[in-house]
Amino acid sequence: MSSWLRDRVRSLLDNAAYDGVRLLIVAIVFPLVYATVQFLRRQSLQWTVLLVFIGLALLALALIGVSKLKARKKVKLRLAPAPLLKSQLEEITRLQEFLTARYESGLREIFDLPGIMRFNIKMTKRSLVPKSMSSTESDEIDEFFKGGQAIVNTKYCNVSRNAHGTPRVEWIPGRVGAVNVSLKHVTNRQRLSAFEESAQLPADVCIAVKELGQGVDDNIMLLLDVLNEKMTENPVHVVQDEGASPNLGATSNVYLSRFIQLKPKQEKVIAAIREYLDVR
Repeated sequence: MSSWLRDRVRSLLDNAAYDGVRLLIVAIVFPLVYATVQFLRRQSLQWTVLLVFIGLALLALALIGVSKLKARKKVKLRLAPAPLLKSQLEEITRLQEFLTARYESGLREIFDLPGIMRFNIKMTKRSLVPKSMSSTESDEIDEFFKGGQAIVNTKYCNVSRNAHGTPRVEWIPGRVGAVNVSLKHVTNRQRLSAFEESAQLPADVCIAVKELGQGVDDNIMLLLDVLNEKMTENPVHVVQDEGASPNLGATSNVYLSRFIQLKPKQEKVIAAIREYLDVR
């Protein structure tokens, strides 16, 4: 008996809104019907019956109140799926501040991609025709890449190790084996990598950040592919990419036409953050 009663109470609470509305209808409709019948029969109203209906109405209102309270708790749970630590909010804020660029061009500047394209083309030109470049231009190239890195691709060079395990790179004639990146690129790419592995960021945000980082890396490798493609077609396409020449933009325009857009990937990061914070 006690088990049946517990199950009945639990069922009543689970369906509080539905049962409350049904009882409220009964508590309103039946008294009206009862009063009408008694009036037609010219008999007085029985207050005991009315008190029963009033009790039912109060019970109905109580059930509806319980239902609203439960709904309110569900909303709160949905809005705050987990308590946000101060450190989590600070990490999300740092990521948003890092990726504040509104346009595609701004995102490319964060990772110094326009300069990397321009000066890698110039560096290739310098290696092909050293005398075609002034000392000022040459110094400008060296200054841009100062403190940066060279990223190799084994498609365009041979990498081996000596007896001590030290890697050795052998350049293939007629190929550009490495693309150089600036210190700014290295620094900001490392910052992005830190966000990719951050324990303070939600998993979905980290996945979106990794996609953005992969897009940056793919664009670096794309530059190397285009340089080698143009070197194979005709080295003049690289040498005369700038200046008054029929081959103006022969290399850079091809690279830019294949460039993987970063803005959609940034928007995925922002969308993942908004989803986590339940911001509409």
